[in-house]
Amino acid sequence: MIDYAHRFGVTANIPVYLPVALGSAEITPLEQTSAFSVFPNDGVRVAPRYITKVTDYEGRILEEDFSDIKDAVSSRTARIMTSMLREVVLHGTAVAAAKMPTPGSWGFPRRSPAASGSATTKKNPSARKRREPAPRCPSGCSS
Repeated sequence: MIDYAHRFGVTANIPVYLPVALGSAEITPLEQTSAFSVFPNDGVRVAPRYITKVTDYEGRILEEDFSDIKDAVSSRTARIMTSMLREVVLHGTAVAAAKMPTPGSWGFPRRSPAASGSATTKKNPSARKRREPAPRCPSGCSS
């Protein structure tokens, strides 16, 4: 698990303890967001950049920084994970997220697919009532 976290871009020192598998390691929100972006990117990790280009007043590029791009997992694995995370939005504890608009081009709202993890515990039994089997693989998983 720690090896996968590092492949997904987590740079923090992760201790070798069982609770780490449940998310107890301390990582930054940027690292967590960047790591989860591997799944919708078909298994490709794109290192985040705060500043990608510096131009002068007339638009000439003075400096440009390109992201590091690496394969983290196979596209098949990434699509299966995205499908499982999508089920939480469609039928689980994150149903409200499916109705939220996301910004589109020129500021017009549009809907885009959403996926989410879940921290369902025994304290929230209503979240576990609906137990529909998740699809084994979305239609494009054979690649």
